Amino acid sequence: KFSMGDMGIAGVSVEIYKEGDNPGVDMPVATTTTDADGFYYFDNLTPGKYVIYIPASNFAMGGALENKVTIPGAAGGDDNDSGLDTPVNGGIASAVVDLQPGMQPTGETGQGGSGSGTPKYPGTLPDNSVNETIDFGFGLIKDYGDLPAPYATTAADNGPSHKIDPKRVVKIGQLVDGEADGQPTAGANGDDTNGLDDEDGVDVNDLKALKQGVTSIDVVVMNMTLDEAKLYGFFDWNGDGDFTDEYPNGVKEVYVIAVPAGTNGTISLPIAVPAEGDVPTNGGNPVVANASIGVRFRITTDMALMNVFTSGGDASKGGAIDGEVEDYLETAVLPVELLSFEVKADGCEAILNWATASEQNFAHFEVERSLDGKLFKTVGKVKGAGNSVSYRSYQFVDAVEKATQYYRLKQVDEDGTFVYSAVRVLSANCKATTGGIQVYPSPLANTDELTVRFYAPEAGASKLIITDMTGRRVQVVSAGRANEGWNELKLDLSHLAAGVYFILDQQGNSERFVIANE
Repeated sequence: KFSMGDMGIAGVSVEIYKEGDNPGVDMPVATTTTDADGFYYFDNLTPGKYVIYIPASNFAMGGALENKVTIPGAAGGDDNDSGLDTPVNGGIASAVVDLQPGMQPTGETGQGGSGSGTPKYPGTLPDNSVNETIDFGFGLIKDYGDLPAPYATTAADNGPSHKIDPKRVVKIGQLVDGEADGQPTAGANGDDTNGLDDEDGVDVNDLKALKQGVTSIDVVVMNMTLDEAKLYGFFDWNGDGDFTDEYPNGVKEVYVIAVPAGTNGTISLPIAVPAEGDVPTNGGNPVVANASIGVRFRITTDMALMNVFTSGGDASKGGAIDGEVEDYLETAVLPVELLSFEVKADGCEAILNWATASEQNFAHFEVERSLDGKLFKTVGKVKGAGNSVSYRSYQFVDAVEKATQYYRLKQVDEDGTFVYSAVRVLSANCKATTGGIQVYPSPLANTDELTVRFYAPEAGASKLIITDMTGRRVQVVSAGRANEGWNELKLDLSHLAAGVYFILDQQGNSERFVIANE
């Protein structure tokens, strides 16, 4: 039976077997081919039970059913067919049909019989000895996702699906295969183990490295159509099973970029990553570091999906006329959670204090200073904890050069990615004239050079003494002829081991400094 919209498929090889035979292996009773309208007939059969079989050769490259999958029964249902079209030996087999004279369905013969639109049986047997109900439905293969519930993945949940049309090559990565339905699994790998592992468009290491400061992710795509496609990236930052949340600073859970016709290569999808603890502005769970998040990528030329996106709908769901979907479930690593960052003046010194609540794969802080609020330069480096889930505090001492100075922290992870803190402004009144000694940077981490400012009450030869924590003298520095007032000297301390030291001038003033491990 054909229904409105059904299109017959010509040239399909059809075989008939006796019940108990092995379709596709044993010798068929007879073989035929569908006509231009998709119809087939077997005539003059011996009464008995039979199975109709669509051989595997139909689905091979160049076959009449290439890139198509079975749809149980024709689209509108059958007169009497059970609709149980079963995969057997690479082909599709019907249910067993009992062909006995005078026992077959009636009323389906001829144009319009039972609404079937089936042509009149060309033979001479009576209607009750002719069975015209064993039909098959086939449609283009669709690619589905495999994220677990509560993500929408299956057809019943309106999960994403993409028709795989060999005439419209639009895909993510190099491979794509079809499924009968979504393949949700706990690890989002159902599509990987069902047929080809076609989730090959994104480096999973890039997904594992998602963190604040990452501004794009590379995706391998192909668009061999004449139309522009769209690549969609969905990131469930708070792990609540959907892709509809929005966060402070304009961060969203869906991003899209155009893929021009003819594209075949890597494209960078711009994204923004929220900070740990960010709460969706539309309500929901906060973002948590080291939590599993669902990630979905879709590519298609289907403008209907784009219309869903632009109108504020959920484009992670629904069907598309072409393209592919790839699902991933990965642990998102967020960077340092900076609890506080303060800068204050102590005479002619700038004291920077900050604290973190947690650090993940973190390398170091770079302290940057600006005298105009625009051009920043690195004045020191402080090693981080690497991985920590507890409170940690840090301090850095710098020299005051102007009444107003600007500071920020560059937070650098082990993979080289980084993010900046907010800028802090220092207001100082450095007018010390009665003596003292200053050193910077401290701790000494990314350089072996220590800058020392010391006050000489009168011009003349001067020296400085460096001691360790025990008071043991480790170096005597000749400062040459000092001028009356403030003097500045740069010392190479590459020969000293990491540790805490003191530097003293001839007036008895001292200052503590730290040499840190790299």
